[in-house]
Amino acid sequence: MYSAMIGLLFLALAVVHSQSAAVENYVEKIKQAKDVCATEHNVDVEIFKKLWKEHKIPESEHGCFMMCIMKKVGFFVDGKFDREAVKMSVEQKWVDAADKEKAHAINEVCIDEVKTDGKDECHVAHEVVTCFVQESQKRELAPPGKHESEE
Repeated sequence: MYSAMIGLLFLALAVVHSQSAAVENYVEKIKQAKDVCATEHNVDVEIFKKLWKEHKIPESEHGCFMMCIMKKVGFFVDGKFDREAVKMSVEQKWVDAADKEKAHAINEVCIDEVKTDGKDECHVAHEVVTCFVQESQKRELAPPGKHESEE
């Protein structure tokens, strides 16, 4: 009985460590994309930090910066949103199951609502981020937990 409990404890720790590593990898990927795109588009990274941590809508002129990030992390590929990549990001950003459920629903609404065909990609990025922020506020979805590597 004791050894079974120890085994379960190690399994639980392995799962937690694995999830923690996935979150760290995701955050690092976002950070790298943010830094590259900020340089490419001459944008202050504080804009991204406000969006990420406070769910603030960026100014429309930052749409190209946001699209750059979406492309670099694989959310936007060949002129369309990659729903699977977006779904995986939810699993890596939020821990609470209820928050994950809200985020998945919000992403579906916004991806369905924002049409990409024939539209300027920078405008598409601004529209989808605006939708996400507004839907998050409406559904009371808190921003993902703060990670030190976002600084």
